[in-house]
Amino acid sequence: MPALNFHERFVPMIVSGEKRQTIRRAGKRRPPEVGEMLHLFGGIGSRLLLKAECIYVTRITIGTRDKSISMASASCTAYEDLLPAEMEEFARADGFQSADELFIWIDSNYGQTFTGYVINW
Repeated sequence: MPALNFHERFVPMIVSGEKRQTIRRAGKRRPPEVGEMLHLFGGIGSRLLLKAECIYVTRITIGTRDKSISMASASCTAYEDLLPAEMEEFARADGFQSADELFIWIDSNYGQTFTGYVINW
């Protein structure tokens, strides 16, 4: 039962179903597996927002200096760079108005290089 906590700015989008993905830094915890139930928390007091099934997980690298997003291929043997239109679509799916806004958020919270996972529910 992986628990994911969200910044207050994303809570309305999660509750409405507009935001159905998140990116998480690779670290000590393993990423969720497809089929696992996710418990999504957020807002003041970190209340439970939603329980949802994980439907997709893959590795991701985001570079804020060169404004790049690369995701692991289906076989996870290589990374594929997203095209500019794909980066815009990805950013909107993650709750940002644009890819530039996503890059600013990543840079201010994680630095110039982010390595982790994209998780969809």
